[in-house]
Amino acid sequence: MSTLNQQSKPAPDRVFLTRLRFKALRGETVRTLGDSHRLHCWIYAAFPRAEEGGPGRVLWRIEKDMDNGPRQEISVLVQSEKSPDLSRWTTGGWVCGVDGPRTVPLRDADGVPLFPEGTRFRFRLRANPTFRVGKDDPKGAEEIRKGKRLSVTCKERREEYVRQNGLSDEHISSARVAEALLAEWIGRKGKDGGFTLPSVPTSKDWFDPFGDGPASRLDIRITPEGFRRGWRDEPCDSHRTAIRSGNAELHQMDHDAVLFEGTLTVTNGEAFIGSLANGIGSAKGFGFGLLSLKRL
Repeated sequence: MSTLNQQSKPAPDRVFLTRLRFKALRGETVRTLGDSHRLHCWIYAAFPRAEEGGPGRVLWRIEKDMDNGPRQEISVLVQSEKSPDLSRWTTGGWVCGVDGPRTVPLRDADGVPLFPEGTRFRFRLRANPTFRVGKDDPKGAEEIRKGKRLSVTCKERREEYVRQNGLSDEHISSARVAEALLAEWIGRKGKDGGFTLPSVPTSKDWFDPFGDGPASRLDIRITPEGFRRGWRDEPCDSHRTAIRSGNAELHQMDHDAVLFEGTLTVTNGEAFIGSLANGIGSAKGFGFGLLSLKRL
C-alpha cells in the first residue's frame, strides 16, 4: 500500500499524540532513525492499511537526545488522526518506552475550534520549506525541473532576492539571504494557516547589528539543520542519486530540514486547527510539518 499522507482535508475534531523513546546506542535505533524512509515505513506500520480505511494524517518529529546518564534516549513525537496499534512499535526491544497515545481535542462539543483568535503560543516546527517550479518561475529554474519541488533557499531564489532588493554579494551574505527567504516562507504559511508571527522591533531606539537583512524580520529562531536522508526502492527520476545494495536498487531522497521556534498568535481558529492537524509544508510523511504548541 502507499503510506504517503493524504491531501489536505478538513481538520478532525481531535488528534492523538504519542511519544516513543528509543535506546540511543542500539544499532536498530541508529539504522532506523538515520533513514527517513525506513522510519516512515516503521511508524506507518502501526496504522490501518488502505484496505482497512487507511492511516489518515500522520506527522512525526525526531526530538533531541534525552540524557539520562548511562541510559541515553532519543524520542520521536508522533501525531496521528487515528489511534496507533502500540504493539507494532514495542517489539524488538529497542523501543524503551511509549507515552500515550494522548487525545488532544481540536474542537468543542459544538464543533467550534478550541483556539480562539488572539491566543498566543510558543511553537516548534521542523519543516521542509520548498516551492513547486511552475511555468511562470524565473528562467534560472531549469526547464527540466518544471513541476518539481525545490528548496526556497536554492541558488535561483537567492539570486532573485538579491536582484529584487537591489543588493549585491558584497553587501549581504548567502546565509542572510537564506534566512530572509525562510522568514518569508513561514510568514506566508502563517497567513494561510490562521496565525501570525511577531516581527523584530524597527523603532529608532532598537539596535539591529544585522541591518543588511530584510526590512522587517520575524522575531523567531530559524535553524537550518542540513539534509535528512532516506533510501527507497521505488523508481526514481533522473535527479535522484541511485545506489545498489545487493540485488535491490535503492534511490536517495533528501529533504532540507529547518527548525522554526518562537511565538505565534492565532488569527483564524478554523484555519489554525487545519495547520495543526494537517501539518505545514512538504514531506509531511518523512518527519516534517508537525506544529507543536505550548500556551503562554
